[in-house]
Amino acid sequence: MSSRTPSDDDLAKDDNVVRVDFTRSTKENKVAPQAGVCAGDLHKLKVFEDLLKQGTTAIVLDASHPEVKVPLVLKDVPNLRLNFSHRYGIADFAYNEWGVKATLSFPEGFYFCMIPWKSVFIIELDSTGMGAVWREDVPSVLKPAFELKRELPKELEKELQQKKSSKTQKSPASFLHLVTDD
Repeated sequence: MSSRTPSDDDLAKDDNVVRVDFTRSTKENKVAPQAGVCAGDLHKLKVFEDLLKQGTTAIVLDASHPEVKVPLVLKDVPNLRLNFSHRYGIADFAYNEWGVKATLSFPEGFYFCMIPWKSVFIIELDSTGMGAVWREDVPSVLKPAFELKRELPKELEKELQQKKSSKTQKSPASFLHLVTDD
């Protein structure tokens, strides 16, 4: 039995073997930062961390991105949604400036997934829908849905306003925050 600690290079091998560093604190899920990280990736990391503290956090990603590692049956999905939570007790759950890594459960079985931030275009808190959208990272096949006309017909807008005002404070509003690169 080797006493060598697994490195990120070991974790990056595409052999679908789960490697767990039992010497790392289970309370700390961050891994060492990597070079060449852009500001957008850092912002996604911050949003992910903030929402993760509040509960189950979903990321929506383009699974066809070349650096994404997910089960082959999901590799062509342009809007794959994956949920993460500290409460799931995933031993190899880690995230940093590069992205998120964890062994997740799928109908086909367990799979060590690697999700770079550059493939992620939505991060949201599952319970409220609060989160962020990065339009510049939306896959081209989905862009038309994200570029729909923003104005509603006056009658529909009035109806929506009336429904909003009649809701009680108990039900939180579901919203996403648009992130632009301006």
